[in-house]
Amino acid sequence: MADDGSLEPNLAIAQRLQEKFEFYLIGLTFTVLGLSVQTAKLDGPAPKDALELVSWSMLFLSGLAGLYRAERTPSLFRLGSVHVSEQDRETRLREASREGAAAVHIRDDGTTRPIDEEIGKSTKAVAYVKNLLDRDTTRLYRIYLLQRWLLVFGFATLLLARGYAALPKIIAWWLH
Repeated sequence: MADDGSLEPNLAIAQRLQEKFEFYLIGLTFTVLGLSVQTAKLDGPAPKDALELVSWSMLFLSGLAGLYRAERTPSLFRLGSVHVSEQDRETRLREASREGAAAVHIRDDGTTRPIDEEIGKSTKAVAYVKNLLDRDTTRLYRIYLLQRWLLVFGFATLLLARGYAALPKIIAWWLH
């Protein structure tokens, strides 16, 4: 925890660690994929070779999912910023209305509009952006789950492919 009791420095640290982890995961995925392709010997039994190819496919798709998330995450933060801005605008308009303001000056076009109309617009904008934010957050979380499980199954399949020749010996040893 930060010494000043503030949560913000801790959130910044958590965000930096998360970013590093995500890039590490993408790098690890493509590194293992590259090494497994370079060291492959596709001259064994068909099931072993099939497992190897399936593992490459899973690792490749996991890496692509990670790259997609890395590409889309900044837009999620931009959308979050728009959401906060709209919420702040709505709060300021409601406070002005409580203080008796009947109209608000719009800087963009230089007009004056009824405050209730602007509160309604702002409320709709907050709800719309919140809906987009929720949709995109859910989508990126699902992509993360896909990335993670493709990586796990890609590793497992690669281990099975590489240990295929030794599996009967290990099973025979274990059963005796």
